[in-house]
Amino acid sequence: EFLRKNDTGNKCYAINEFILLNDRDNIIIRTMKVKKSIPIELQIGCDYYFDDYIYKITEHSENVKFSSNSDDELIDFAAIKNKKLVLRYWYSGDRFKPLGMNGTQKISDYLINNKINSFQKDDQTVLTADGQIVWICGQRIDDSFKVKNSTKNILRITRKLKSL
Repeated sequence: EFLRKNDTGNKCYAINEFILLNDRDNIIIRTMKVKKSIPIELQIGCDYYFDDYIYKITEHSENVKFSSNSDDELIDFAAIKNKKLVLRYWYSGDRFKPLGMNGTQKISDYLINNKINSFQKDDQTVLTADGQIVWICGQRIDDSFKVKNSTKNILRITRKLKSL
């Protein structure tokens, strides 16, 4: 029945704790996953393990090159100075101002518009500064934290998959 019903986002819970997901032209299969990571506070210069990734924030001078890698972002240090940085899963109702946009957008709408499947949505993390979204990890930063011509100190935020 699952295979006959061609609805994007449709899930089938199978035996042995497997879940099948209809994702447009693909069927994705994975085991049921329990979110085991609780929100953590980050400090500059340290490595942090969260879910399947290693996160790191490093400080740089203004002469740093931008990367096209969405797991490597630059932000203005002045915008987060003296703020509590927390890495967590996104919540329903979270909003941010996507880089280059004027208004805000719900993270759920951003993920849908960018065709992120529901498995990836469930695992989506965000970095916050005093509760404000700084980065939808691996996706996009908030426009309020972008590097500008006047930026003196830059923070590089990286994440990489933990090796097995």
